[in-house]
Amino acid sequence: MLAAARSAQRAQNVVAEAKPANGSSEAAIMVAVRVRPFSSKEQEMLAKPPTSQFGPTARNFMNYSEPADDAPKGAVIRKVVHTIDEHVLVFDPPDESDPGRRATVGASNKRHKDIRFVFDRVYGEESSQRDLYEGTTRGLLDSVMTGYNATVFAYGATGCGKTYTISGCPEDPGVIFLTMQELFERVANEDDKTVEITLSYLEVYNETIRDLLVDNPAQVVPLALRDDAKQTVTVVGLSEHVPKDVDEIMSLMVRGNANRTMSPTEANAVSSRSHAVLQVHVRQKPRAGGLQTDVTSATLSIIDLAGSERATVTRNNGARM
Repeated sequence: MLAAARSAQRAQNVVAEAKPANGSSEAAIMVAVRVRPFSSKEQEMLAKPPTSQFGPTARNFMNYSEPADDAPKGAVIRKVVHTIDEHVLVFDPPDESDPGRRATVGASNKRHKDIRFVFDRVYGEESSQRDLYEGTTRGLLDSVMTGYNATVFAYGATGCGKTYTISGCPEDPGVIFLTMQELFERVANEDDKTVEITLSYLEVYNETIRDLLVDNPAQVVPLALRDDAKQTVTVVGLSEHVPKDVDEIMSLMVRGNANRTMSPTEANAVSSRSHAVLQVHVRQKPRAGGLQTDVTSATLSIIDLAGSERATVTRNNGARM
């Protein structure tokens, strides 16, 4: 979508789901969209807004910038995703400077689509990592602590900010850090239960499953899916780790992300070409339990999907397809 001459602002979807670990068909799903701001490179390629004798129009003033001298010829983009409120965004609206509010002809020689979409939650360019975490993922911890499996996954085109939202950076941590930080805080406040937390981290690339937390990535072998005695699907040979605190988890994430399959594309120079799946297993039992103690277990899955764009955008070929 960020192809030269007809580019749109990037939006990503974050989906949160919770369902009983006992296999019940009841489930609750919410879909949120986050719109990221333009990067510095994209800012240099923004189309010059309509002008009058008084300069740029009010609506486009904040997005106005002269094209850079070294910008590729014809590489012009414009803002086409606008957030209306917390639930609605509009794609490719007509220019408000048009008195008749008609859908004008854009750079692609097609009239603006002016389509509105409604989601459970919409986060604009100014939203923070914590805003998104509290609105999409925080509530799932209640489900996990009461024995419900839960899943959070981010999907969208390459370069839209999926990995940044899920993993973040040391200065601005993402969903994984914020989730695990609160999970450990809740565990520390459990006086009448013993809580065990284990995690695994894998990637799926070209229909092959790999363990991202192996000690020697050069000796990694493909893993297989199997049904165990409880009729649940497991990954044979996948390592499980018992972190003591959130800092240890982030160290594991840094190691795992360094082992992910990366490949430059036309859309992103450091594109993650695989699906990454972090699974956090929470097992609880009463401290004063007897021989037949009830055990509550649930799994929180946090998934960073590979880019979902067309191959013509990334210009992938060969092994990167």
